[in-house]
Amino acid sequence: MSDEIQNQKITCIDKGKNPDCLGEFIWTTGDQEWYAARNLTTPKRCKNCRKRKREQFEKRQANDGRE
Repeated sequence: MSDEIQNQKITCIDKGKNPDCLGEFIWTTGDQEWYAARNLTTPKRCKNCRKRKREQFEKRQANDGRE
């Protein structure tokens, strides 16, 4: 069946930029179903890089309130 969801290997776009980057990661069928149910796009970053980017964003947001 060609419509069957399969695990996918994805290369992180931050590979080589973040020392904690996993480089490649497996996007499991369960993750794909979760993303699809929420109408989200395919992840570009591994778990570690997503966490780092989120922390950087939150830090910038917190700093925007200070002057």
